Amino acid sequence: MKCQNCHRDSSETHRVRDGKIICKECAGEVAPSVKTHIAGLGLVIGDRFARQLCAWCGEALVDEDAELMATTDPTPRDPCWPINALIRVEKSAGVTGFVALPETDELPVDCCAYGPTRVRPKLELVSLASIVTK
Repeated sequence: MKCQNCHRDSSETHRVRDGKIICKECAGEVAPSVKTHIAGLGLVIGDRFARQLCAWCGEALVDEDAELMATTDPTPRDPCWPINALIRVEKSAGVTGFVALPETDELPVDCCAYGPTRVRPKLELVSLASIVTK
């Protein structure tokens, strides 16, 4: 089923409110998720594309296409966070908020670095000879 509010497919139980089918998150039954990330290297291509991932877990902190943004300011901009900045991301009911935290010597308790790290795929070295003989 697709939520008629945020338009995401959800395996969670849906609710009907005001004649609309909505997911638990949009109904306010799920607490917002809050996680702090460490800003990695930002990449800006031309004046159009910008992307920045968390240096630790790979979550997208910036993912923009300037052609899809309405603006009256023709000057180029850099939407990326400073490298190694702590960025708190709060997601709730289809809305995501980003806040840069002040510099500190300790990571916040909700930092992604305390969670499980990404599982990297195991690479297998193959030669052309092994492919041909199979």
